[in-house]
Amino acid sequence: MLPVTAFAYLARNSSRGRSAVSAIAGIWYLDRKPAISELQGILDALAMYGPDHQARLDLGEVALGRCLLSILPEDRFDQQPLVVVPEQSWLIADVRLDNRDELVRKVGLPLSTLYQSSDAAVLLAAWRRWGESCLQHLVGAFCFAVWDARARHWFLARDHVGYRPVFFHHSRGLFAFATMARGLMALPAIGASLDEEQLALQLALVPRAPDRTLFVGIQCLRPGHCLRVTADGVRTIQYWQPDDAPAIRFRTDQEYADALCERFDRVVSAQLRSTTGVASHLSGGLDSSSVTATAARLLGAHGQELLALTSTPRPEFVGRELKGRFGDEGPAAAMVAARYPNIRHLLVDTRRYSFLQVIQNNCQLDDRPIFNPTNGMWMNAIRDIVQQHSIEVVLVGQFGNATLSYLGMDAFSEWFRRGHWWTAVTLGSALVRNRHASFRTLLARTLRPSLPALLRPLFTKQTELSFSLVHPRLVRELRLRQRSSTGWAGLGTDALVSARALFERGEIADANTGVQAGWRIDERDPTRDRRIMEFCFGIPPEQFLAGGQTRALVRRAMRDRLPAATLARRERGLQSADWHLSMAAERSGMARELARIEAAPIAQRCLDLARMRHLIEHWPADGFERPEVFAPWHLALTRGLSVGHFIRRFDPDAEVRDPSSAFIAPAPAASRHLAEERLP
Repeated sequence: MLPVTAFAYLARNSSRGRSAVSAIAGIWYLDRKPAISELQGILDALAMYGPDHQARLDLGEVALGRCLLSILPEDRFDQQPLVVVPEQSWLIADVRLDNRDELVRKVGLPLSTLYQSSDAAVLLAAWRRWGESCLQHLVGAFCFAVWDARARHWFLARDHVGYRPVFFHHSRGLFAFATMARGLMALPAIGASLDEEQLALQLALVPRAPDRTLFVGIQCLRPGHCLRVTADGVRTIQYWQPDDAPAIRFRTDQEYADALCERFDRVVSAQLRSTTGVASHLSGGLDSSSVTATAARLLGAHGQELLALTSTPRPEFVGRELKGRFGDEGPAAAMVAARYPNIRHLLVDTRRYSFLQVIQNNCQLDDRPIFNPTNGMWMNAIRDIVQQHSIEVVLVGQFGNATLSYLGMDAFSEWFRRGHWWTAVTLGSALVRNRHASFRTLLARTLRPSLPALLRPLFTKQTELSFSLVHPRLVRELRLRQRSSTGWAGLGTDALVSARALFERGEIADANTGVQAGWRIDERDPTRDRRIMEFCFGIPPEQFLAGGQTRALVRRAMRDRLPAATLARRERGLQSADWHLSMAAERSGMARELARIEAAPIAQRCLDLARMRHLIEHWPADGFERPEVFAPWHLALTRGLSVGHFIRRFDPDAEVRDPSSAFIAPAPAASRHLAEERLP
């Protein structure tokens, strides 16, 4: 349960401050050139991510600073940059600590620190106590940097699970970093040059090098990594990964479920920290339902309300869903909300929203193409409603498929290779008997991943890339069909490998930062918390299949919190089931946007523009749930338009260049649902 002291503090300060989030930046000219003027250019480019206050420090060849967006109750105490050692070292941070109480006790600070210090100040105390080893004690969302003037040394670190981003550039005589890539693009030495190969890999869903970005000369510091920078070069070090989870063993299945509940309560409790109330995404699935139910229990015990929001299809939607999926999540979500009297449940209508406008706004906010623009419609609709209620914290359950509600099927190949055949046969038989899996599925899950890595792609159907609009020339030159197949063939070799792959591919930080800039909302995901990840990766994989059902752990753990129908449901919700209705309404807008994209030379080299135009002009009449329709018209076309819009923002030779390439601040939320006719 959320500590009474924390609730008392929030009530006491509900009108004083919000929670703080920052954009940070630093620059170092190794030839001792003055850095402050160019740092100011970086901070100006980042201003939309921290509009409340700006601070900078001039150290000659080095300059550092931050832009503040106040969201946490303690942000009013933020006084960065912070002095680590007078005239020797300084710290800047974008940080939300989810274990503040524990850290304050560990470093020996007075209890008043909880109520009178920013999270950056608590982080500073941890750094002074442990130095770089403080990373082992931190839980939450952070990126921070420390400049040591005496040693002429930068240290940068990013949080374990990738909540906060940080990008960097290193070349002869120059090192610079910034929360978002646009900050580095403000430096004349870097600019904004697109990496065409990385664009193609993203469209084809080929795993990219985790530190590569879509921009030449700009790298991303990976989650769970830190960076040491000296005059001799840059060294990246991994300080945490999911595989590091210690083994967790109990005697009974119920003990695992009880332990998960105890940890999940602590995690959700910590993420409720706000002075403006809390909202949540509530779908019909297990993850968001578990997050919402747990938050409602904790808030309800102290007389506080939770605003829960559910996206529903348009009223005219009558189409069939994909097999094993259901399109209208409203009734299932309502069943969960009805169990908790302190939940205010709202259904979200997206009819006023344009997916083309989502492409434009989100690309501008995130510095990258939005991957699922039709999902962006209902997500932005929810954010608008949350903003209208003056709420700044939203709980989501996006990573639950790899933790809380992990399917568990990848364990069969692991058991087969290790000779744990009795476990595989016993649980497999129970799954088949309970109709949670077929014998054919189990056989494929067991044998194919167990093949040697060189042979595995031979038994995997080569990807046809129907979901992608990469230019045919690049498909051939980069061998994208083979590389895409090989990438997916590497999944499923065992439970940890699959979980780690989902973690590495699920980069969310720049999108989270975009949400903070566009709506003043901090989206927090308890299912992605380090403590939940370490628990779920540390327990035996058979716990996810106990009793002959998939996702068994969360079904047991949430037995007293969720309706029986929710716990028993095998189908998954289908987001944007009415995608074809919103897209059909914007065909003329799609054609106009394509004409602008066609004027960009980089788009001509990277995108299959002829196929894109064919898809727009030959709209299907029905069968929208069939893969042969869903993949090209929904997945390929929306992503192609998104990447195309992104390209024309940055292509210097585009005849019709988007003015947002100059990093104009986004429009107020109230105008984000403009019709496509309002696009430039």
